[in-house]
Amino acid sequence: MKFEPNHKRKSHRITIPIDAIIEHHTYKVLDWSAAGLRVTYIPENLQKGDTMILSLLLPTEDAAIILKVTAIVRNIYTDSCGMEITEISDRNRRVLRHYATLAIEGNFNQIENLSSNLFMTDVQTPIKEPVLLTDKEDQDLHQQFLKKLFYVFLFAILFFVLVFFTFLHNYIVIASENGVVTGNTQRYQAPYDGKIKKIYVAPNQRVAKAQLLFEMDTKNDRERLNYHRKRQKRLEKRVRENREMLEKLYKSLKVKNSDIQHIAEKKKAYLQSRYALEKASMKKAKYLYEKHFITYVKYKEIENTYTMFLKEYTLSQQNTGTDREKLMAQQEALKIKDQILSMQKIVQTIEESLQKNRLAILELQQKIDHAMVLSSQRGVVHTLRYNSNEVVKFTEDVIVMEVHKKPYILTKISLEKVASLHRGEACLIYYSKPNATFSGKIVAFGNEDSADIVGSTKDEVIVKIVPEREGVDLKFNEYVKVYFLNDSKTAQKVISFLPRALILK
Repeated sequence: MKFEPNHKRKSHRITIPIDAIIEHHTYKVLDWSAAGLRVTYIPENLQKGDTMILSLLLPTEDAAIILKVTAIVRNIYTDSCGMEITEISDRNRRVLRHYATLAIEGNFNQIENLSSNLFMTDVQTPIKEPVLLTDKEDQDLHQQFLKKLFYVFLFAILFFVLVFFTFLHNYIVIASENGVVTGNTQRYQAPYDGKIKKIYVAPNQRVAKAQLLFEMDTKNDRERLNYHRKRQKRLEKRVRENREMLEKLYKSLKVKNSDIQHIAEKKKAYLQSRYALEKASMKKAKYLYEKHFITYVKYKEIENTYTMFLKEYTLSQQNTGTDREKLMAQQEALKIKDQILSMQKIVQTIEESLQKNRLAILELQQKIDHAMVLSSQRGVVHTLRYNSNEVVKFTEDVIVMEVHKKPYILTKISLEKVASLHRGEACLIYYSKPNATFSGKIVAFGNEDSADIVGSTKDEVIVKIVPEREGVDLKFNEYVKVYFLNDSKTAQKVISFLPRALILK
């Protein structure tokens, strides 16, 4: 149910299910109060301001109650109309309010309470005639008066005692809060993203150490693993083939570089031998010209030939000149180098794919190896967050197990009262399941990681408490009552004399 406050209405509307009977037809009431209601009733000729008499049907577990009211149409919507109740008897209004209270408290089975309201008779006038009493009646009346007087005095004494112990309780107990038991759990999480194949345990089942808890579905992983293993073999074969081809290219390049070197040496030897001949020819021509055996023109011709050769020789010595055979060899060597670079890139790409494939195989193998989750210690299954064949994400809790670890208690206290507490201070803890009371000790304040468990706000501080007694059997996620006590000397003396039942009232 939900409450819908509306400041324009006379009272808040509630959505507790009742029906309205209008013109012998039953309609659903969407929301209602003792002052008005909204009904799924929309005839074609309905207009605002229409007044009608209707019956409200209040269903209970074993019966139903019908109340007559008069209402006027105030609003007309697409699927309903809003009505204001103009005439309703005090008895019927009282029944409506009592019915809402029973519905909120979940006590529909107490229909006799509604019946008592429905059939209660209102006495309008008291007895006005004097009544003459006999001696026996007068004595009985006196005894009844003394009995009532005794009850009044007894009530006064009990009220005084109650006020006294309430004052004493408020002096001793600084605050009392609900706490939740935690810490004595072991959470088993999903080892990776995937689907749960099967859960092998059930809630409240006792589990032994190393017992199988749940198993992840590895069907797709195994298929992918087989695919990657076959791909691994193909990639390794391609790497071997391309490396063999790369080795052949390196050998071809070596041979081609050797050919280029041989051509250069052959050219150099030829030029050196020719240089010797040209030098000897020039020397001879110079001698003959000086002896006037040849003409000046012939001498210049020989000198020009020698000068041109010297240029060619000098270029060959600087490796700036080449011939056609050497140029072709160098071009072939460049082609082989390009092929080597291209082949190296291909080999590198295949090796990268090979490495990724190896990592994929390793990841899939690890997933398959970790698909079965076993219990690390003995315990009792507390909660199953997922079921078989459900998809779960990595590190999400699948099973929460209660184990034999020392628990602790988380509670909250307001900022105003936390100043009177300190770490190490003792407190009392009441656990209703075995109806036991034991001492605890404050060990920490403001544990933000646990704030969600107890629903704290900005004006509250989280308090962590550990039981001082060993072997306290506290069930995980159970609620306990925590009493923070006044640690003054006077309060401690009072506590030592008072029974705990009065402190934990």
